Amino acid sequence: MRKRSLLALFTALLCFLCVFVLAACDEDDVGNGADPTHTHAWGEWTTTTPATCTAAGVQTRTCACGESETQPIAAMGEHNYNTSNICAKCGYVMQYSSSLVFECNQEGTAYTVVDMIAENPTSIIIPNYYNELPVIGIERGALDVGVVTELLIPASITVIEDSPFDDGYALSHIRVEKGNEVYYSANDCLIEKASKTLILGCKNSVIPTDGSVIAIGDWAFTGCVNLTSITIPANVMNIGRYAFEACEKLIEVCNYSSIDVSGCFRNAKNIYTSSNAGSKLFVDEEGYIFYDDINCYLMGYTGTDTVLTLPTNCKGKNYEIHELAFWDLGNIITSVIVPAGVSGIGHDIFYNGESEIPIHISDLSSWCNIDFKYPLEGGNLYLNGSPLTHLVIPNAVGNINDYAFRGCTTIISVTISDNVQSIGDYAFSYCTGLTIINYRGTEAQWNAISKGSKWDYNTGDYTIVYNYTED
Repeated sequence: MRKRSLLALFTALLCFLCVFVLAACDEDDVGNGADPTHTHAWGEWTTTTPATCTAAGVQTRTCACGESETQPIAAMGEHNYNTSNICAKCGYVMQYSSSLVFECNQEGTAYTVVDMIAENPTSIIIPNYYNELPVIGIERGALDVGVVTELLIPASITVIEDSPFDDGYALSHIRVEKGNEVYYSANDCLIEKASKTLILGCKNSVIPTDGSVIAIGDWAFTGCVNLTSITIPANVMNIGRYAFEACEKLIEVCNYSSIDVSGCFRNAKNIYTSSNAGSKLFVDEEGYIFYDDINCYLMGYTGTDTVLTLPTNCKGKNYEIHELAFWDLGNIITSVIVPAGVSGIGHDIFYNGESEIPIHISDLSSWCNIDFKYPLEGGNLYLNGSPLTHLVIPNAVGNINDYAFRGCTTIISVTISDNVQSIGDYAFSYCTGLTIINYRGTEAQWNAISKGSKWDYNTGDYTIVYNYTED
């Protein structure tokens, strides 16, 4: 009996809730002035936002009751430019790169891109027409601008000579306009259709694995200094001359082809196939790119900080800063903090204005022992936050390595202990502010120190104080 009473109570409560919800819906309809029996009589669709070739548009239609609805209009696809570089479909006027230099052929029927004037554009858009004549070619070395990141090749281009970029280290995106009968782009690769040859790559290129590429052309990746790894698909049967020339940071290659690629990659330290251990590259949580092996290398940086505080180690190991590591960030970085865990520094780790980038250190002993592959061109060396003016070499230091303080113009005095056995090549060269060297040993001991080539080249007019005892 009790169960039956509870069931009846629950059923009554459920009915009450249903009635309440329906009543609320009716109240809302009435409050909004809606007629539950009204059927919309829509008018004709009208275009409120026209579609272009690259962006969808909007159509709108309205009922007599005042309510309206919209629907998208599909984009019209690729532009179809006339000889004035105006799209015949949507009216868009191509904004092609004004820095391009064109040369007309002898017949006076077409143009070729032959050069660029120095405007430092970040993208290159080549027009289909110039002076109402088709643009059909790109000459070798015509696009010699290092800061360019994006290249757009029009449908009119039929001839691209080897290595159109002489200094394309920043190039990251390559696109060919649809309708080009000779070339197309895929995965940021420029590919010649007939020969299935990849003729131009960049730092973001991924070579297609579907058989559409069977050869990598001469000079295809030349100068891609920010390319750190590449995979050669199984279908590739040939790699052209100098295809990866000057790819200084290309440290790792995955080779699925039958080609012996050992002679194609001068700087590669890890060439592996599907049966090997795999990649040794990784990006840490701060955005630093490392190559982790017996010797570890800092390859680059993917973060956004302008002050780089370099990691103290690579998975617990000291590491070397690879050559050209921050090549593309030289105009962005404002300072670099180098920890004691850095064992070596490669050449040209920055680009443009290396001497203007302050280098901060806190451990002089480790700095003196860094293996500098090339002059850092430091100039602005800071110790514990202050410019290095009165340099005191720690007693624990036995050798001051090559280039250690080269170009540090803020140094006024240097104090060297009698424990120092050698001073490397160019160690204090171009320290133009140097006026005094305080040596804690005798003159005979000083003369016995092994001094490298031009260790004091182009310094200030300094004097040497022997048997120096002050702190």
